[in-house]
Amino acid sequence: MDKISVTQQKNGEPVTTEILVDTGSFNLKEDYFDYMNGTKTDEHGNSVGGAMIGPNFYCRFVDVIDIHVEPATEGEVDG
Repeated sequence: MDKISVTQQKNGEPVTTEILVDTGSFNLKEDYFDYMNGTKTDEHGNSVGGAMIGPNFYCRFVDVIDIHVEPATEGEVDG
């Protein structure tokens, strides 16, 4: 289980959301940054404007200021 912290610009203020996710084979570069900078596209060649992170968090790439993944502590996973 990993903790993903996403800081987005909302109404001129930074807002940080932390999500606990079983990331499995999630790779921050390949699964996020390559889509955000246009290196990867969808199957029709279109840029991708956002992605689901976990079951309930849609992340619009244009709003992101910072994102990082770290291992969740035992207390975070249990609580």
